[in-house]
Amino acid sequence: MNGQQRRSWNNRSAKRLIRLIVWMLPLLMWTGLIFHLSSQTYQQQTIIPWLMKRVDPLTLSMKLPDVEFQYGDKLVHSKTKPYEFVEFIFRKAAHVFVYTILSIVSVMAFRPLPIRAWWKVLLAIGLCLSLSIVDELIQSTTSSRTPQQEDILVDLSGVLVGLLLSIPLLSSRVHREGS
Repeated sequence: MNGQQRRSWNNRSAKRLIRLIVWMLPLLMWTGLIFHLSSQTYQQQTIIPWLMKRVDPLTLSMKLPDVEFQYGDKLVHSKTKPYEFVEFIFRKAAHVFVYTILSIVSVMAFRPLPIRAWWKVLLAIGLCLSLSIVDELIQSTTSSRTPQQEDILVDLSGVLVGLLLSIPLLSSRVHREGS
C-alpha cells in the first residue's frame, strides 16, 4: 500500500468513525429516555386523571367497542374499566413507538460500520432486545410498576416496524458501497 492509498484509507476510516460517533449520540440519548421513562412510577405516568377531567366514564364506555382480553395476569375490559382500557392501549402504543424509533436509530448508528447489512440488522435486533429486557428489569425495581414479559414482545413488534422502515436506509447503503 503506497502513501496515497494509506492516506485515502485513513480518511475513509476517520470519516466512518466520525459518522459512527455522530449517530451513536441519538442512540444514547434515546436509550437514556427509555431508561428515564422506565424508572418513573406509575403515578408519574398515568393518563387516567387527565382522561377523567375530559370525559365521564359512561360516555367513554359507550364510545369504546366491547373488548375483553387477558394480558399477563390482568384482565383488560373496555366496558367495565374504560379509563384503564384507554390507558392500556396508550401504554402499549407508546412501547411500539419508542422501540420503533430505537430500532431506526440503531440501524442509523450501525450504518457506518464496515459490515454487511444483515449484520447491522442483527446488531440492531440484539441491542433493542437487550434494552427491552433491561427496561423491564428497571421497572421491576420501580415502585408501583409491574414488569411484564409480554411487554418485551410488544417492544419487539416496534423493533420490527422500525426495521421495515429502515430497509431503504440499509439498501441505499448496500447499493452505494456493495456491503
